[in-house]
This record gives sequence, structure tokens and C-alpha cells, in this order.
Amino acid sequence: MLSLTSCILEIKSFYQPIEDMIFSGNDINGKKLKVIFSQEAASIFTSSTKIYLKWHHQELNIQGYNVFNCIEIGDKTLKINPVWEIAWPSKMIQEGHVICKIEKVDNNSLIGTNDFQVTISADPIDLNKFTASDDYNLFSQAAIVMNQSVEDITKWLEEVELEGVTDYLYVTNKPSINGVELTGNQTLEDFGFRAITDDEIEEIVQGN
Repeated sequence: MLSLTSCILEIKSFYQPIEDMIFSGNDINGKKLKVIFSQEAASIFTSSTKIYLKWHHQELNIQGYNVFNCIEIGDKTLKINPVWEIAWPSKMIQEGHVICKIEKVDNNSLIGTNDFQVTISADPIDLNKFTASDDYNLFSQAAIVMNQSVEDITKWLEEVELEGVTDYLYVTNKPSINGVELTGNQTLEDFGFRAITDDEIEEIVQGN
């Protein structure tokens, strides 16, 4: 069982078990979780890798999907391990039991650790930003789509530059998002996305 003094995880493999954690809410308030990726886990990182904390508070029945910050990108040649950290989300660290998972989103793939439990013994107040939604699995899939789209468009731009093409209309193999070719004046709806409303933003912020 990990305590506040050991709020640092080393993940050697995404298949390794992660110890459950227990914290006092007052102690964890404003603190961060740092994750060091080494060995097999570090070997599958790329320049587009993103790390997320996926969580579900059992008693309050709220859940979230929060992005880690990269504090060390890592270097395989120099054997420097990637290091990522996140401030514990305020809506997560309410008294009770939280089922968590750390996920790596990278190009068109997603891999997650085994579930682990975080037990909070008090009800702290923290102003850290969070993302809460009943559809956080959809959010993780959207992250994959967007990462892949950025990768595809970057490669396409490099190819166009090499070919010396100056008129987009004459370009072949135009990039696409969600299988829809980028051409003309298009909106999010054309690619299967829906713009979020002000009311929905308010619900996310409030954790409803």
C-alpha cells in the first residue's frame, strides 16, 4: 500500500500490477503523482505519446480522464527514462474509493495499466482543473483519432513540400480525418464531431 511519502510510481511494463494507494485528503490536496517509465514501458514511447489518468470514484459515481504533463521526454540512446506527472484532480480526491488506470495514447494505439485503487480518507478542497464525463471512454478514443490525424497531416505536408506542389486542388492523396478527405470549407460535423455547447462545458466543470 503506497502512502503520500511514496507518491512516485515506476512503470516497467504496462502489464505489471500497481499497488493500491491510501491518502489523507488534507495531505494529498495540491500534491502530484509522478510516474517514471522504464524498461519495456519506456521502449514503446514516441514523440506523439500522451499519458492520461483514467479514474472512477465509486461512492460519488463520477469519473474523469486527465492528461499528465511531461517533465522528461526521455532518450533511448542515453538511457534517460520518460517522466510524467499530474496534480491529483480535485473531483477525484473526495472521501471514498477511486478505481484508476494510467493510459498511453500514441498515434493509433492505446495501452493501459492494470486497475489500481486509491483510497481517500477525507474530503479536501482543491481548485485543480479536471475533466469529468460519463463518456470518458469516448474521450480516450477521440484522443487516438486526433493524434493519428496530426501524424498523418504532418507526413502529408512533408510529402507535398518534396513534390513542390503549390496548388492544393492538384494534390493527390489528400489527408483525411475520420475517413473524410480534407477539401473545401468543412466543419467539425463533416468529420463526425459535434461542437460542445456552453451548457455541456458547465456540466463538465461541475462534474455532473
